[in-house]
Amino acid sequence: MISKKRIFKYSAISLGIITIPAIAIAGFFVVGNADRFRQFSVSPQNDSANGLVTAYRAAVFAGAEVIMAPGFTHQVPITTAVETEPDVFGNTGFLLFDDVVPRDSKAARQTFNITYRADLGSIQTGVAAAYFLNSNQSSFISNGLTFSVWGGQNFASVTSFMGGLQKGIAWANENLSGKQIEQVEGTPKQYVKVTQLFGQSDFTGGFGPSEGIGVQQSIINRKADLIMPVAGPQVFNAQQLILTANSRSLLLGVDSAVENDPRNSPSHLLPDVGN
Repeated sequence: MISKKRIFKYSAISLGIITIPAIAIAGFFVVGNADRFRQFSVSPQNDSANGLVTAYRAAVFAGAEVIMAPGFTHQVPITTAVETEPDVFGNTGFLLFDDVVPRDSKAARQTFNITYRADLGSIQTGVAAAYFLNSNQSSFISNGLTFSVWGGQNFASVTSFMGGLQKGIAWANENLSGKQIEQVEGTPKQYVKVTQLFGQSDFTGGFGPSEGIGVQQSIINRKADLIMPVAGPQVFNAQQLILTANSRSLLLGVDSAVENDPRNSPSHLLPDVGN
């Protein structure tokens, strides 16, 4: 069990959205008993594994005993730091948010992993998506109602979101089956089961806009009614692929605030349901 007095707060990387300010020690403030707890913060020079390990090292030299590392980008640097520099990090504890260090690594004994139950929200997203498609049957239905989803990388929060989404749609398929669904246009229609279409992989391998083009294209080629990239900015690349394919697929971007982004241009192919 790790018993620590001072906590070092490392801030810059969070949930796949990378912000790299200039390196700076932001000072510290005291919480509770000044003899027991001090909190610091620092920013890295860059988000490479070496850059993050360098920041950890500076934190330890400044007196940190526990490093809070928010974001999956920290998994590899934490593992590397503990395994390659035991003289520096041998007594350092880590709080890793949004990922898990390998259980068989030396870092596992020094790291508390905290992951997010994204499925608690995405299960509701799945129910809403199934209902939305069904309430707009005149805009979508051709060969049933379909959806596709992909993630950037196989991280716990990403797979949790994807799994919750699937469960939400499965719940709607079971509990709304046989029911009449009010239509945005026209008289109510009976609920239609929503099925999933798969591409060549569930993950594109990264979160850059153009990463995993083959995966994105293979999914978009299926022309699902609703496509959800759990990959931040890849929603914009997906939009261009959809428009190029002259597809009627509707995009729901995850982990990316796209609704007010000027790149998010309305499609003329779906005038009834908007953007």
